[in-house]
Amino acid sequence: MGRSLWIAAPVVVVAAAGAVYYFTQGRTPVLDAAGQELVRQAEAACAVATPDPGACRRVLTAIEAHPQHRDFDPLIRSRARLQLALGDAIGAEDTAGSLLDVRATAADMWLGARIHARRHAETGLDVHGERGSEWAELYYNATGDVPALFLAWQLAIRVDNADSLARAATLAKRLESHGATVQARIVACLPAYPREVPSDRKKELQALLEEASPVPAELALANAWLEINDPERRGIGLKRAEDVLRELPSSRTARMLVCIACLGLKQWDKAREQAEWLVKQSPRHRDVGLYRKLLQSAEARGG
Repeated sequence: MGRSLWIAAPVVVVAAAGAVYYFTQGRTPVLDAAGQELVRQAEAACAVATPDPGACRRVLTAIEAHPQHRDFDPLIRSRARLQLALGDAIGAEDTAGSLLDVRATAADMWLGARIHARRHAETGLDVHGERGSEWAELYYNATGDVPALFLAWQLAIRVDNADSLARAATLAKRLESHGATVQARIVACLPAYPREVPSDRKKELQALLEEASPVPAELALANAWLEINDPERRGIGLKRAEDVLRELPSSRTARMLVCIACLGLKQWDKAREQAEWLVKQSPRHRDVGLYRKLLQSAEARGG
């Protein structure tokens, strides 16, 4: 696993000096032709919107058979990207660990952001959300990539504690300078998310569903929130929240909305399942009192 992003200045100097030695003395300076071809194949396999698992596995197997696959950054990076594309975020995190330090290139920063975003989605552990947000912001600083700044905001929101929400507010301010983008407009519609979704932004939030591709989880959940509060659209909101939950099983907001919708639709067992998860997994969260009330309601009505 990579070292902390925030390193004292003297340590940075030493690390930088060590990096010079590392590149000039400690590893082969030029990747052989076979390795370069594998990097190109990995790039092609990962470049499509939905990578083909078979193609990714073939290239990954070939990279792992290459004698330099543990020693040369392009092969390490390609291997981690392929592992992530195949859904092995744990393996990708382990592989990319040597890249995620003060030597990180812009490509490494983005890889780190994506790995930790996936790990947070799977585990809900704050450390992954925090590291992913930091790497995404560093990538934005290096490239000006607005989706990266938006991902930094998303992950800060998903961690959902006092420090991370303060960070999310700072990131939202930075997004204001990109006001015409879909990402900045989503954030502008959700100034108090995940505590509140303003009903007076309903039409704008609905319109953004048509513009955003893919639809970010926070936009989907904001629309689900408003739909669940409308008895005639509650079923639509439930489906939307469940779709997010399949992608982000650690999302407290998605689980809470599914629970509330199921209570309204008299689906007591499903409501109880979500409420039990929330109470068990978030015993010290500020909303645990609400989670307990939802559980009590589901148990009382469901018998």
